[in-house]
Amino acid sequence: MKTPNLPPIAPNDPASAAADASGPVSAMTYWKRHGIKHCEQLAIACGTSYDYWKQIANLRKRPSIELARRLVALSQGEMSLEMLLTPKHHLRPSGAAPMPDGNKVGVAQHRRKSRPPPPPDEIH
Repeated sequence: MKTPNLPPIAPNDPASAAADASGPVSAMTYWKRHGIKHCEQLAIACGTSYDYWKQIANLRKRPSIELARRLVALSQGEMSLEMLLTPKHHLRPSGAAPMPDGNKVGVAQHRRKSRPPPPPDEIH
């Protein structure tokens, strides 16, 4: 694997709240701190696509252990391995609306309200 060409983050840069200051962060928090260009370069350096990175950050996909370790290493420990390896039952379903703090691209398609469940005495 070739050496990543990520721009260095200045120690006094407000966007570079290092892992030792606030502890490891989730992929979404890392994305918000460093922006699209940096995260796109990070994804490519780790051997994945930016689209897959967005799915990981939005908790729609779970990375492999190897990919999670590369993401943690290239983020210099700023991202948390435990948060990247979210248990599968905590992942968001594929039809779920976008996260409020997540990627604002697109509009939620699920605006219809479903019918309320029938009262218990009507269930046969």
